[in-house]
Amino acid sequence: MRAFPRIRILLALCAAAALVAQAPQKRPITHRDFDSWRTISAVTLSPDGKWLAYAFMPQAGDGDLVVRELATGREWRENVGELPPPPVTPVDAEGPPPEPPSIRISFTSDSRWLVASTFPRKEEMDKARKERRRAEDMPKQGLLLMRLGSGAAARIERVKNFQVPSRGGAWVAYLKEAPPAPAANQAKPAAEAKP
Repeated sequence: MRAFPRIRILLALCAAAALVAQAPQKRPITHRDFDSWRTISAVTLSPDGKWLAYAFMPQAGDGDLVVRELATGREWRENVGELPPPPVTPVDAEGPPPEPPSIRISFTSDSRWLVASTFPRKEEMDKARKERRRAEDMPKQGLLLMRLGSGAAARIERVKNFQVPSRGGAWVAYLKEAPPAPAANQAKPAAEAKP
């Protein structure tokens, strides 16, 4: 009589072991998994508190600017390019390390416009590197202007920096990059050529 409870317990343990053995194995995390993880940064709330904007950036590849209307949950996304690599600091440098690059987001004081910096897209940078362009001919940072409510966006290329006033309406001041100088070895146009 005592053998039946032991056999039942043994059969139950064997069945449990068989179920555990059939469970799918978790795969190890690889570098490809790290590259796809996204980070939220530069979280900014509009002056009237109705809009939230943030950068949603992967470790490698193009990221997005996400703008959300808090009352309705509507959301707009715009590509803001790929973050450049972090600056290299010398080993003997004193002080805190420099901030890693990130996009800058600002709302106008009337909360009608969003202004954000952008970086070149990954495909543009890869193409420029493949063509071995000079540093001054490489794609540069830009500026994104978005009309809140409609999501209409405009881009301005080659913008170094921008500033939005804290009061006074929908104004933005920006500093553009100088246009690239022509290479010295390029041929002069026919109109400038001397006979």
